[in-house]
Amino acid sequence: MKGKVISRFKFKWNRLVKKKRFFPAVYLGIVAIVLTVILSVQQLEKKVVQEDPAADKPFDEMYVNEEAEEVVQREEMVKMPMDDFLEANIVTKFFDYEATEEDQEKAVTFYHNRYYQSKGVHIQAVDEQAFDVLAALSGKVVDVKEDPLLGNVVVLKHEDGVATYYASLGETAVKKGDEVAQGDKLGTAGQNIFNEESGTHVHFELHKDDVEVNPELYFNEPLQNLVQETSTEEPPKEETPPTDEPDDEGELVDENDAPDENEVDDPDEDLSSWKEKEGLS
Repeated sequence: MKGKVISRFKFKWNRLVKKKRFFPAVYLGIVAIVLTVILSVQQLEKKVVQEDPAADKPFDEMYVNEEAEEVVQREEMVKMPMDDFLEANIVTKFFDYEATEEDQEKAVTFYHNRYYQSKGVHIQAVDEQAFDVLAALSGKVVDVKEDPLLGNVVVLKHEDGVATYYASLGETAVKKGDEVAQGDKLGTAGQNIFNEESGTHVHFELHKDDVEVNPELYFNEPLQNLVQETSTEEPPKEETPPTDEPDDEGELVDENDAPDENEVDDPDEDLSSWKEKEGLS
């Protein structure tokens, strides 16, 4: 009896499978089941989202508009006062008593029978043509003036007692009180009477707490390096100021002690006389 039932079921199943509409009906049934499951899951998720009070907020309100503390503040690097692509040379160095004899020779300017120590660097383009002078750091313009010997001068004040000084400018593009960003144009490189041998150039100085430091040590370095290193250094000892009249061998004085433009002396002395006086020869 049991065998007859099984045989009859197989017979009916075989007849059903052989029908053309059997497999399409099976496929449609499976698709219907899958769609039903998907719709059920979506409805469940929608119900959960509606119960979440934060779900009504748009994404930008939830995250973008939240107040965020800046973890790392971008720190400026001390840049040379020109475009990065410009090829240039430092034709006059910063005078350092601990520098080599060669560098000291490149750090003095002879003018009217006196040797003036350079408190900055003279930067000249390789082609010796004028170029745009740019702000080495972001800051505020605190002085713009025209000096009869040094040409146009621009002074910027920065944070932490840092200042930058730009002289021998042919033209200026800023005025006192302007706020400038790093890389903004301050003027163009030019020539001046005091540094005629440097040709078209910019005289650049870097100051910390009103004391000049060697710019070459800090170019492309974080500003914080300058602040930290100079804060630990002992203040320089005051030197005896030079006499008003130069001696016969020539006198070594600071470049920033601006000479009288009307004084006329015999400029026949060369650097060798200064070296003999300082015991460098």
